[in-house]
Amino acid sequence: DVDVMKINIEGGEFGVIEQLLDTGLIARVRNIQVQWHPVAPNSKERYEALQVRLQASHELTFDAGWVWQNWKIK
Repeated sequence: DVDVMKINIEGGEFGVIEQLLDTGLIARVRNIQVQWHPVAPNSKERYEALQVRLQASHELTFDAGWVWQNWKIK
């Protein structure tokens, strides 16, 4: 299990979080701190979709929008 995963990878965060969700590994991450970057293809749509998908397993505990977010496992 991972206590804190900090993701700040200049647009790569979308693919990493999508992969964690698709494989179910997201359930092993207690806190996800992510800095979003609107540089990836379809970043706005992917951001919005990931917000919904993350809510299934995690709760948003800190939100600075496109700057930083923290998601804590439910």
